[in-house]
Amino acid sequence: MAKTGRRIHLIGHSLGGVIARSIAGQRPRDIASVITLGAPFRGTVAHSSILRAAETVRRRILKEHGAGVLPTCYTGHCTCDFVDSLQRSVPPSVLETAIYTADDGVVDWRHCKTDNPEADFQVSGTHIGLAFNSSVYTTIANRLAQTHCAQNERRTRGGRVRSVGRVVSFT
Repeated sequence: MAKTGRRIHLIGHSLGGVIARSIAGQRPRDIASVITLGAPFRGTVAHSSILRAAETVRRRILKEHGAGVLPTCYTGHCTCDFVDSLQRSVPPSVLETAIYTADDGVVDWRHCKTDNPEADFQVSGTHIGLAFNSSVYTTIANRLAQTHCAQNERRTRGGRVRSVGRVVSFT
């Protein structure tokens, strides 16, 4: 943004989407839109096999770092600043889009939806398949175009809006 003066579009899949939303909440003046694909930003409810794998990773971290790790780190009860930032809302100035599939297979799709039905887009497929799904890319293209049109409309009404910028993705 510093070089171009343009606002950034963030696109994130799964945990990358949760992180993208967090960034949009922290830096709304720098972000034009945030698009999430199968990102459980309403809660990290996952299938039992995923939770077992997460617990295995947590045990390894505790074994390696020992007393340097707080008891609730790497759990749903963590209270660090990073986890707090993940729970921030996306401000109205940032166009939000949530793309999800009811056949996800990894995360609970109900945790991937916003409070705004116009921002939620259900597609067919699986969690991993979202990154390769042509319906997802059509939705992304349409939403990016919508962001551009909305900014041009505000600009013609006299509002000062910086031009649409780069797309950054998180996977």
